[in-house]
Amino acid sequence: MQISFDRAVGAFLDFMAEQTPKITDNWVKWLSNGGLAVAKHDPSKLKKAMQPWLEMAGVLENGMVDIDMLKVALDEAFNAVPEIGFLKFRFHNDDGRSLVAKLRGVASSEPQPGMEVA
Repeated sequence: MQISFDRAVGAFLDFMAEQTPKITDNWVKWLSNGGLAVAKHDPSKLKKAMQPWLEMAGVLENGMVDIDMLKVALDEAFNAVPEIGFLKFRFHNDDGRSLVAKLRGVASSEPQPGMEVA
């Protein structure tokens, strides 16, 4: 399943917004929400930062994110490093699965390659 890069970034930012309530430090939570607001307003810098990494991992090609390849990349990453810290929040494999599920939900409303649109 694929999703456009633009919609994938939007879904990623929405996913991150859903994670901020888990941050216990109010100051860090406030900073996170502010950063997300800026990124949602102008996601171009985030896209520019993410693009080379996604392309290198074989996840992004021709403006489309391959969600199945992303899942493989996330599984491999979490097998190597079981926990990733970011602003006092800890991401685990379950968080990677939740992100993939969110992307699949958003992608289900997009025409998929090889499918005819009526």
